[in-house]
Parts: sequence; structure tokens; C-alpha cells
Amino acid sequence: MSGTVLESLRGSHEDIESIEKAIARILTERAENTRKVGRVAYDHAIAYLLKMAVSKAQTCLDIYADGDGARREELAFLMGRRPKGPDSVWANFYDQLKTVRDYHRKFAEQNAFPETRDAQYFLTMAYTGGASATEDGLLTAPKLLQGPVSKAFSPQEDMGKRVDMQGLYSVFSNMKKYRQYRETQWKQAEVARIRKKWREKKQQREEKEREEKEKKMLEDDAPMLEEEENDRRNGVNGTSHSHADEEEEMVRKKRREALWQAEEDEEIAKVAFREIDHVTWLKEFDRFHEVPRHCKYRDGDYEAYVRALGEYLQGFFQRLFPLADGRKAEEQLKADFEKRWGERTIAGWEQLTREMPLYCFPSDHLFASAQVLKGHTEGKKFKKNQELMAARSMGEQDKRREESLQADKKTAFLEAVVQKYKDFLGETIQDTVNFIQKRQSMTLQELEAAIEEEEEEKRT
Repeated sequence: MSGTVLESLRGSHEDIESIEKAIARILTERAENTRKVGRVAYDHAIAYLLKMAVSKAQTCLDIYADGDGARREELAFLMGRRPKGPDSVWANFYDQLKTVRDYHRKFAEQNAFPETRDAQYFLTMAYTGGASATEDGLLTAPKLLQGPVSKAFSPQEDMGKRVDMQGLYSVFSNMKKYRQYRETQWKQAEVARIRKKWREKKQQREEKEREEKEKKMLEDDAPMLEEEENDRRNGVNGTSHSHADEEEEMVRKKRREALWQAEEDEEIAKVAFREIDHVTWLKEFDRFHEVPRHCKYRDGDYEAYVRALGEYLQGFFQRLFPLADGRKAEEQLKADFEKRWGERTIAGWEQLTREMPLYCFPSDHLFASAQVLKGHTEGKKFKKNQELMAARSMGEQDKRREESLQADKKTAFLEAVVQKYKDFLGETIQDTVNFIQKRQSMTLQELEAAIEEEEEEKRT
């Protein structure tokens, strides 16, 4: 009905003024609250009101634009214009008054006194997420935490105190290609460590046996010399006796070495890959330069993992700082990335994949080692790809090179997003690490007491 357009415009302007006053009161209360949870809750309340203000402002703009002509029609009605008969302001007024009375008479039981939409009304809306005012009309801290902020964070995130990245850690642990690489590297390092340990043990044992042998020889030196002198006088040859002792000693030595080698081999056989724990991963998940390129290039699992990391961190940042200008931060990030990409100063991306010696251009694939690349180039698939590539024009081959570059750039940008937002959230991530480590060191009784203390803190 066109008669409600100007009233809607007036009400929207009045609501915007009331919202501004409510925001001013929240800012005053926010300045007096030093707790992180309180700050986040106040910010979400302000963001809630700003969203309402934008909606009201858009309503005003739509009415002023008057796309359907409703505002122009109502103004004409107020000026007394009538579709039939002579213009008359009073006739229009009484017609409208009759319509209002008929409506209220028809729906008298459903009519209620309209709620006052002042600053207090919008303040209550912001603190309670749209619920009605508290029974005593007061806005308490627990009620504030039941407002918009209560829907922004998961229980594990605890109102923005910590990040909840357990699911992303599981994705990291199960990336097939990168996990195989880490298993290989870890086992090689572990085997090298075990062999070094056994070499040192062997050297220590041999040194100890040599010292014991020398000591025994010194103790037995005089009697042996006297025995040799008597044998010489009596014409007895003692060489066969010494040779027999040496042969027996060699047999014992070989037996000991075989036993040591068996123990070493047994320990190596028991080597099993141990994944890094959640805490270590939280500290290091942005160290993408340590991931070998062959585990990144055109790998769907890796791209999905890094993208999910960036989306979570961006989303958490927006939830933790709802008043921050996310678009401005993203524009700055892109500008910084383009600059560093052009200068080739991004860690791990100093060289393009297509420029690497293990890259196979006809197959558009980066291999892990020269041996694997050699095996590929000797196969039928490579020869077929090579023939197809030779049949392509220079423009098509340049397109392949450009696609390879764009694949590199896309992955590098996803990594840059994660690294930037980890810097933004460094304090929160460190708090998460400290929290996990503290909980892991607690006894059951201490853990129960800590949980109860947190619940009490939320209630107060």
C-alpha cells in the first residue's frame, strides 16, 4: 500500500539515528572492558548494529530512488490529487482515516501497542542477538555472550580465545604424496641416526676391549717371557700355541660383530614413521618452503589443504575482528604478493617449476628424482606425449608454459594468504599452543577443576 512508503522512510531515518546512539553507548562500555572475550563480544554487537544500519540506509536509498513510483504516488496523494473527481486534501485525509479505523476495528484483538524503537531497544537487540530484553531490563555480561558472538565461534574456539584446527591437521596428516615423502625422509634420518649410534657403540666396545687386552698383556708379560725362555732352552716351539690363540680371538670377534649387526638390523626393522603432533604442526604449518615442489605442483590434495587453511584463518580473523576491513587487508596482501612474485623473493618460489631440471615439459610433470624422471622418459607414455607436443605450434607450447606459471602462482598465493593471516593471528595461535600443552600436563583432577573454573567464568 503506497500510504506506508513515507512512514517507512521516516522510520528508517529514525532507526539509523537510534542505532548510532546505541553504538556510541557500546563503544563507551567497550573502552571499560579489558578482557579479550568482552572486546570480541562488543565488536560483534557493533557489527550487528552496523549491518542493521546499512539495511535501513539501503531502504532509504531505494525509497528515494522511487523505482516503482510509490513515493511519487504517495506525495501526490498527500497533495490532494484523486484518481476521480476534483483534487481535495481533506477528502484524501478522511478516506485514509476511514481505512485505518476499519483495519483496527477488524483486527482489534491482534493489535498491540508498538514497541518503542529507541537506542535502548537496538542496544538490547545487539546484546541479545535479536531476543527481547532481560526480565529486569538490565544487560549483563552472560547475556552479552549469548548475543551475536555466541554464534560466531565453536566451543573449541571459546569465544575467539583459541583456534580450532584439528580437522585441518588431520587433512595434513593424510595428504598421500606429501605423507609418503615425509615418511621416506623420516625413515632415512632415523636409520642414519641408528647406524651412527651403533658405530659409536662399536667404537666404544672395541676401545674398551683393546684397553682390557693391553692391560692383561702387561699383567701377563713377565710370566710369558719366562715361559718363552724356558721353551727356547728346551727346544720347544711356541708359535703354534700363539697362532691358535689368535685364530680363536678372530672367531670370537667375528661372532661379536655378527651379534651387534643383528641387533642393529633388528632396531632398524622396528623403525616406524611418527607423525608430528598437533602442537608442532600449529607452530610450523606455514613453513611451506620446506614442502618439496613435486608435492605441490598440480597436486589437488595439497591445493585443497592450503586453500582450506587460508579460508579458515581468514574466516576466524573476520570473526575475531568483525569491524576490520577485510577487503582492504586482502588488497594489500595481493599487492605485496605481486611485488614479491615479480622479484622472485618468495621463499620456496625463487625458481619456476618449468625451469627445474626434474620437470618434464611434454608430460607437464615434476618428478621427485632423476632416476624416476629417467624411467619416465624411457616409457611409451613419454614418447607419445613428446610426439603430441612436437606436433603443436609454438603458440600452443607457449600456452603450456604460461599454464605452468599460473599453476605455480596460484599455489604460491594460497600459501601467502595462510602466512599473512597466521601473522595476524600469531598471538591467538600461541595461546592455543599454550592451552594444549597445559592441558596435556594436567592430571584428571586438575583438568576437571580447570573446566569448572572456565564454566564459572562464563557465568559471571
